[in-house]
Amino acid sequence: MRRVFTLAMLLGLAAAACAPAAQPTTGGPAQPSGERRSANQVLRIAKAGLPGGVTPELSSSNNEIFYAIFDTLTTYGKNFEQRPAVAEKWEFRQAENAWRFTIRQDLQFSNGAKLTADDVVYSTNLIVEKNLPTRSFLPSLDRAVKVNETTVDLISKSPDFTLIDGAPWIAIFPAAYHQQVGRDFATKPIGSGPYELVEFRPADVIHFRLRQATHPYRKPIATELIFRALPELTQQISGLRTGEIDIAQSNFNSDQAEQLKRAGLVVLTQLTENNFALISQPEARARNTPLNDRRVRLALNYAVNKEVMANDLFKGYAQPAGQLGFPGSAFWNPDTKPFAYDPAQAKRLLAEAGYPNGFKLPVGIEYTPQTVAPEMAIALQSQLREIGVEAEVASYEFAQFLDKYYARNGQQKGDLFMVSNGNTTAHFTSGRGRFGCSGQTFEIWWCNENFVRLYDQAVAESDPARRAEMLKQANTALVSDIPAIFLIVRDGFLVHGPKIKGVEFTTRNIYNYDNAYRVE
Repeated sequence: MRRVFTLAMLLGLAAAACAPAAQPTTGGPAQPSGERRSANQVLRIAKAGLPGGVTPELSSSNNEIFYAIFDTLTTYGKNFEQRPAVAEKWEFRQAENAWRFTIRQDLQFSNGAKLTADDVVYSTNLIVEKNLPTRSFLPSLDRAVKVNETTVDLISKSPDFTLIDGAPWIAIFPAAYHQQVGRDFATKPIGSGPYELVEFRPADVIHFRLRQATHPYRKPIATELIFRALPELTQQISGLRTGEIDIAQSNFNSDQAEQLKRAGLVVLTQLTENNFALISQPEARARNTPLNDRRVRLALNYAVNKEVMANDLFKGYAQPAGQLGFPGSAFWNPDTKPFAYDPAQAKRLLAEAGYPNGFKLPVGIEYTPQTVAPEMAIALQSQLREIGVEAEVASYEFAQFLDKYYARNGQQKGDLFMVSNGNTTAHFTSGRGRFGCSGQTFEIWWCNENFVRLYDQAVAESDPARRAEMLKQANTALVSDIPAIFLIVRDGFLVHGPKIKGVEFTTRNIYNYDNAYRVE
């Protein structure tokens, strides 16, 4: 669904070279003394939108959905700590440009087939061969190779000490079944995770039920997980208050968060979002827009009052940003400050570029409420108008937004594509593809050869401190090219009712509800 807004409508490499022996990724929390768990352990979770199928072949986000039925090669703890999952242990073999993984032997898919090293190789190579969305987290990966029945190597094109960052994004599919059903896998998926799919209705519901077979290392408590698409935040707030919704993951603003707290709901926050408006170089060139001129891109950054956006929309939950990546990660450069709000300078730059009276973008600003608060998109539109730049704002349901992002089904990106980049990896691996100079379709947003050179040198560096310094240099090179309108970094919200326990943030985009449960 596309909605156009008008003026009248004022939004780490934590793993060492060798990993420890396997330990449980999750295990149901011990029941506190005096607490009585409810007999009803069905959890109803609201999101602004749902993916178009139940497989990470379609999206590199929504992992709390996919994780219900799929296990991944490794998983993240807090602060990018790599933890065992399908792989029990791993080591980096520098002479071979390879990470070697030892595969568990006690996992079964829901059809009874054993998960093997062949399934790991198949699933990993599928990411490369089909250029799947999760490919962006494995930019240097060349191929996976079976060493023996319990061992798999992930081989990079060049030395890459950070390739392990992508391991939590490798969901393991049953190779034989996946090949058998083909495209139907998106609506009839099976995995080795603790849940199985009961019902899938596009843009509406994804319903999972706990499998009868006990999972060897994940011990979820909820018997059912029901994800519902509720695009309007008012629907989610109402559902939380009435108890029809147990948990909500959404782009609430600060006023809504405080309103939910006053209603007796639990509001969990964590700095997890970097919001910016990406500029796609291929589309800018194809449409011959003013965005091809660096002076114009710089002017748009001066036009945005990031302080107002952070304070008015997310009081106490956001701060201005002037770069991509995420605070605290090895890629983040604390010396890079946000562009100042200077509309006069913005107008001077536009005039210097040949647009003294501004211009209108042919497509405009696009976003989805799943990742960006609507108020941010409208605020961006309004502030650009102040310097004479007109841009319509279009909101999309999440599945359609993904089609545009990944250039599927003939879709193209808008001129300014608003996204939210979480702390998905410690080294901004997704940026290596997004701002590279070779690849396919969605992979290339802006070709920056200097960034590519510096980034590739950094990930080949074995010393973490030296690597971090080199990554910061790569970050500086990327920012200098102005491939986006940099906006804010802000908290993400998880809101749940007072009778729901065990909900927690881990690393952004890699988390699950295995520990969540209901009390009486």
